[in-house]
Amino acid sequence: GNLSVSGTIPQNTTYLVKASGTVTVGNLRYNTGSYDHIGAIPKVIIYAPNINIACGTSEVDAILITAPGGHVDTCAGGGDENDPARSVQLKIFGTVMADSITLGRTYGAAANETGSRTDPYGTPSDGAAAEIFDYDSTILMWSEFMSGSGESDTLNTTYQHELAPRY
Repeated sequence: GNLSVSGTIPQNTTYLVKASGTVTVGNLRYNTGSYDHIGAIPKVIIYAPNINIACGTSEVDAILITAPGGHVDTCAGGGDENDPARSVQLKIFGTVMADSITLGRTYGAAANETGSRTDPYGTPSDGAAAEIFDYDSTILMWSEFMSGSGESDTLNTTYQHELAPRY
């Protein structure tokens, strides 16, 4: 059935969510700090026919995958384009795989009386993206560790080269 997911994911934790219905995602953040080994990096993988991200959500740290023909909506449940909930900037730290994505946010698009653009808190947002997708490169290290094919759970420097200031 349908499912809602939000919260802070602690270190040393991996969640795999496989749903038969729509998954609605709220703020979903990895616990920050230093990690003493690769397996401590938290990960959330969500697989569902459709994935909705609630309009008030500002950060999603997860891998979002829809079934074939699936859809991701980055501002589900919002009203028309003038709804203040649509003006929250969204940052997705992870991979998104879907047949279609609706980018429904308006952050940075509304001008105030003076003609400059601000977010709902009055912060200037001229030219800022409403949705930011930041690929999580730690997934490569994490997947190697989780597969058990790595020799250890640490990373070793194999090559180092110092560059001149103007190389």
